[in-house]
Amino acid sequence: MHRLVYKSQAVGEPSARELADIACQSQANNKRFGVTGLLLIHDGSFFQELEGPRSAVSQAFARIRRDPRHEKIEVLEFGPARERAFASWRIGVGHPEDLPETARDFAFSLFDLIPRDAPERGARDRVRDKVRAYLAAFERLVPEGDRRH
Repeated sequence: MHRLVYKSQAVGEPSARELADIACQSQANNKRFGVTGLLLIHDGSFFQELEGPRSAVSQAFARIRRDPRHEKIEVLEFGPARERAFASWRIGVGHPEDLPETARDFAFSLFDLIPRDAPERGARDRVRDKVRAYLAAFERLVPEGDRRH
């Protein structure tokens, strides 16, 4: 079991249709290769945590690096993990209700991540810390009390 966490910038502002395409394609690929995790998209920024067999995570990241919709990719963590932080793969966006119906089954609102104990942040403290740091960059999304934790 390996975990990869990265952040990147979107090239342009993805439309709801493009977000749905990303979500549906990622969901299908990740499920097929035993990869779970979390993708957050907000204000032209991507944050993703992938976990699964090392080769599957590496192959998924190789596809991501070739994707012209990303730039300024920064790996925050890559290495062995004792267990999964996420039971499935999900996408967090500002307004999942704007996504086409095909993507809503595995989409959730970024606002669901605001409570410190939100299960959408993952089951591992290390992952939860990285999600919290990503959210802290968006002051209007994160309440004052959560920025210091």
